[in-house]
Amino acid sequence: MESSGRTMAFAAALIAVSTLLSRILGYARDAVIAARLGATGETDAYYAAFGLPDLLLYFLAGGALSLAFLPLFQRVLAADGADAAWRLFSNIATTGGLVLAAALAVAWWQAPALVSLLVPDFDATQHELTVRLTRLMLPTPLFFFWGGLLSATQMAQGRFRSTALAPLVYNACIIAGGLLLEPRLGVAGFTWGVVAGAALGPLATNLVYSLGAMRLRPVVAPLDPLLRRYVWLALPLMLGVSLTTVDEWIGRWFASGMDAGSITWLNNARRLMLVPVAFVGQAVGVAALPFLSRLAQAGDPGGLQRHLDRALRATATLSVVAAAGLAVIAPWAVGLVYGHGAYTAPDVARTAALLQVLCLAAPLWCVHTVAVRAFYAREDTWRPMLTSSAAVLLALPAYVLLSARIGVHGLAAATAIGMLLQVLLNAAAYRLVHGGDVLTGPLRGLAGGALLCLPGAGAALLLAHRLLPELMAGAATQPTLTARLVMTLLTGATFAVPTLLLLLRYGGDAADPIRRRLPTPLRRLLTPP
Repeated sequence: MESSGRTMAFAAALIAVSTLLSRILGYARDAVIAARLGATGETDAYYAAFGLPDLLLYFLAGGALSLAFLPLFQRVLAADGADAAWRLFSNIATTGGLVLAAALAVAWWQAPALVSLLVPDFDATQHELTVRLTRLMLPTPLFFFWGGLLSATQMAQGRFRSTALAPLVYNACIIAGGLLLEPRLGVAGFTWGVVAGAALGPLATNLVYSLGAMRLRPVVAPLDPLLRRYVWLALPLMLGVSLTTVDEWIGRWFASGMDAGSITWLNNARRLMLVPVAFVGQAVGVAALPFLSRLAQAGDPGGLQRHLDRALRATATLSVVAAAGLAVIAPWAVGLVYGHGAYTAPDVARTAALLQVLCLAAPLWCVHTVAVRAFYAREDTWRPMLTSSAAVLLALPAYVLLSARIGVHGLAAATAIGMLLQVLLNAAAYRLVHGGDVLTGPLRGLAGGALLCLPGAGAALLLAHRLLPELMAGAATQPTLTARLVMTLLTGATFAVPTLLLLLRYGGDAADPIRRRLPTPLRRLLTPP
């Protein structure tokens, strides 16, 4: 049991490092876009163009991206051997690929009407550009679908390298496409980078790592019992909605009728908010699923609950620390990442304010990302679909009312409200159906993480106000790159040092991976009695 815990921790660390590097590349990508294009109707169209491909991937193939396929592949591999498992893979890849390709063809034909539904308040110029960019991006769901299946086969066998490398290749291709093609093609240069990145990252990278073990052959057997089982598991993930996905779509829909640049501000703030989500929540969730699935298949609910409780408590603690640190440095970090070229001081100020509101949602997002794996490990995909969909419906009035009252900032606040509803509803459903607890551990972790952050956050904010109070005005000044870098580093360090020391001393399981790597005297000093 202890060995599997260490292996899961190593896998989570590998994914976390990959996520960190991917985010660095992602922000380099966003910085290039911001510097070249600013926050305009053109950038709003570029980000809106992801809407239709993302929608098709979610509703037609979302369950394939490891959540439904991985436990089933793992079970067939253990019970019936490699040939049966890879035949299941081939059938899903071929049959599902044909269905998705047909849907993409229809989407290309009907793109003007579909774009109007997704961003109804764009003017004619923005609408035409969004349609053109959308059509360029439409092959990407197929690449992500096949790549996601291959990644799941790797993780099912305890291999995480291709999963870690794929997003790095994806982001690097977008940067290269923008730098090389934007001078001639404008924003379409970044779009071609997206297409190349999806082909070379999720698809080609996972394919290369799978070549030694893969037994792929075209199979179209829609009546195969295992395929029917997969469809049953994947169907709720395809038909249901979760705020972790649709929050972005809802934001675009409402923001399309707001000031030019609103979609871009919200998009950039969300990307920064997703740092703790990806670095903590997704890393732990991706690493935990194969281990939780094995415990569920072995009929060990006690072991599953212990692993899950430790993972959730640590996730909650670390995500609060990360989100609080991000909120503290937001006014300067946003400018450091985006505040170049055409991205003006008012753009930076609006993005930073949105980020600070979204940081309230980040820990809840992380907790949900891990907790929902407890359902998937048991091959239970219908109940989380129903509860997540209910949370979206219950949260919609918050989006409507808050966006009408305080504009784009209301959309950010509604995200936090919706994520809280989603966590509570999923926790209630899990206790009712499976008798397990996915709420007590996170609540303790959230409360403990908040207490650990208070001294560092107070010191950092005090330092920021006393050092360069004029920077707090945001839009009223245009701080230099050097000033932003200095303020980011100083406030970040002032927050991080006391918070890290408190985390190591009182953070429990959340700090164990760090403590184990410290010198023995320091480890003894920081280990709680």
